[in-house]
Amino acid sequence: MTMNKEIKAEWVAALRSGEYEQGAGKLAWQGKFCCLGVLCEVAWKHGVVAARRDPYIASTRYDGEAQLLPRVVMEWAGLEGRDPYIAPRPREQAHPISYLNDVAGESFDTIADLIEEQL
Repeated sequence: MTMNKEIKAEWVAALRSGEYEQGAGKLAWQGKFCCLGVLCEVAWKHGVVAARRDPYIASTRYDGEAQLLPRVVMEWAGLEGRDPYIAPRPREQAHPISYLNDVAGESFDTIADLIEEQL
């Protein structure tokens, strides 16, 4: 399965836009987003997924999901998994994209480059 080219371009543009502050651990929490949360926001703007924003814990769930892509977003985007694997550098082991965002500390710009190259 290959990622939908139009959706990929929109996701990459959103990551590079500066509109979303990068966060970790949740799709969207305290006004910050994981790279997967940015894709959920793109899907939400297209009416693909419901977003439930909880002001008490400053968190957003997309179709009930707080940490991984909802299946509907994965399928809409043409991704093979709810946390797709990409390699941070040539000849390195691929990791879930959330690992690159949350643990490895890669920037949205770097993640956008990797999405363009590998998904």
